[in-house]
Amino acid sequence: MGHDHTGMLPIWLKAGSAIILSLLIFNGYIQKYLTTKRIRSQSINPSGFAIENIKTIQVGGMTCNHCKANVENSIKSSEGVKDAAVDLISGKVIIKGTSFDLEKIKSGIESIGYRIIKE
Repeated sequence: MGHDHTGMLPIWLKAGSAIILSLLIFNGYIQKYLTTKRIRSQSINPSGFAIENIKTIQVGGMTCNHCKANVENSIKSSEGVKDAAVDLISGKVIIKGTSFDLEKIKSGIESIGYRIIKE
């Protein structure tokens, strides 16, 4: 014969946990929606044409998160750059901005000790 585990937690704790979990899931969906909406509003002007320029380059010599941060900071300090995302494993760098000089960004990366991989 088995034993009964149904009375281990009070009903108010079960109901409260279910409500809190539901609110957390709902909040996650709201945050995802608002983030998507914000990104779309930043990257499209009223006429419907994209105003951001997005470029991808390959950077070699990055071995750790400190290297990644150095490259990101170097790129973000360039004029016209809104954001930079570095994938440490593949070495790919995605640069977003309104108008930036890619050659200046590449020379800035090389000046801090990393190399641009020609594709």
